[in-house]
Amino acid sequence: MYPPLDGSRHTPNFVKTAETPSLDIGWGEGVLGDGRPWRAELWAEDGITMLTFFFSTLGIEAYQADDLVALLTREGLLGLERPGQGVGVMRLTDPSGNQFWSVNVVVGTGDEVQVGKSVPVQRYPGR
Repeated sequence: MYPPLDGSRHTPNFVKTAETPSLDIGWGEGVLGDGRPWRAELWAEDGITMLTFFFSTLGIEAYQADDLVALLTREGLLGLERPGQGVGVMRLTDPSGNQFWSVNVVVGTGDEVQVGKSVPVQRYPGR
């Protein structure tokens, strides 16, 4: 069984400040074909809109950025206009001590769209 992301310490930010320049827009959740829960968060900072996917590293610890993008694409969660561009990957540990992949994808910059398909997101409550 794969753990879901523990987001208990994340409070969405709706007001840009010098200390917190990013704005949270929305989120989505689901389960990959192997039963692995995922969470996606849509956010923006300085004219760049980003979509970040989080899911457990269990069993896929050796994956590289291309492998993770291929996984998200096979699952129908992502379709890049220019594969290989605008993706950053890192591992993180959630507050419960579980390891997760963080796959950060540039959705768009200004008038340029870099993602042709992505998960549906819903607005945060109160937005």
